[in-house]
Amino acid sequence: MYAICPTIRVGLQIDKGVKKGYSVVEYEVLIRGRYRSWCATFKGEKMKILVVLGHPNPSQSFNRSVCETVMQTLGMMGHEVIFHDLYAEHFDPLMTYDETVKNGPIPEAIQPYIDEALSADGYVFIHPNWWGGPPAILRGYIDRVYRSGIVYSFGPNGVISRVVGRRAMVITTSNTPRDIEVSIYNDPLENFWKTVFFGMLGIDGDHFRHRNFESVIMSTHEQRVRWLEQTQQLTEKVFGS
Repeated sequence: MYAICPTIRVGLQIDKGVKKGYSVVEYEVLIRGRYRSWCATFKGEKMKILVVLGHPNPSQSFNRSVCETVMQTLGMMGHEVIFHDLYAEHFDPLMTYDETVKNGPIPEAIQPYIDEALSADGYVFIHPNWWGGPPAILRGYIDRVYRSGIVYSFGPNGVISRVVGRRAMVITTSNTPRDIEVSIYNDPLENFWKTVFFGMLGIDGDHFRHRNFESVIMSTHEQRVRWLEQTQQLTEKVFGS
């Protein structure tokens, strides 16, 4: 069975999109992004993966071990890795008022982060669970980098994402038992990453995976070794061809 040429397929979809009320430019951004990951897999191409770590301990945290496992696995798969340790880089999470204004200026220090986010084929976020969400430095990174009008915009039919269809993996750690996290707190990390963030950006289904390791504080060395093995397996699954 032969696959339809991606260029032809995109053209057909754009024509349908215009009939639904999108402009040609808006729908081209939507559809081309949706087929970007498919084309990489179809051609067997290597991907550019953006890995972001949000943990204050520079060397002795389980988050760091997870991060190193992810990057080593991606490297063995032949992918290009762009890595940011937000604490080590002293990333400024404070979004200024000028940045919130439509078509407002983008700070010179933030532009490279935005360029990387737009050019990446996949994303990995690693962080601990702090009050049901990522640490403030990582949340500020999201606010300032994945910004409205740049990474996504609003069209007549809702959100138009410039990163739709790419791949993403989030690995988090917590000390709350899994049954309590789900039954009492309604799994806030899963909801934020799967629905609020990546879901809105059009990265969902088989293109998104989230794994939380708990309880870290009660875990044994053997458990943590197994978790790192699972990290490697999940990385291979999400970013494999």
